[in-house]
Amino acid sequence: MTRHQIALRISRKIYTGKLLKKKFNAYQLIQAYFAHLSLVELISVAGSYGIEFNHGETS
Repeated sequence: MTRHQIALRISRKIYTGKLLKKKFNAYQLIQAYFAHLSLVELISVAGSYGIEFNHGETS
């Protein structure tokens, strides 16, 4: 799973039930912020939102 895909999963989790335009705008902001984080940091953020990854899924 790429950093982009992880950021997408996080933004979907954060903005569940919101309008598509709001989700897209949020995703763009999250992408800009997450661009500066390492993969390990992204996985940590995802974990704080209850997003889990299978072994090898983030290789």
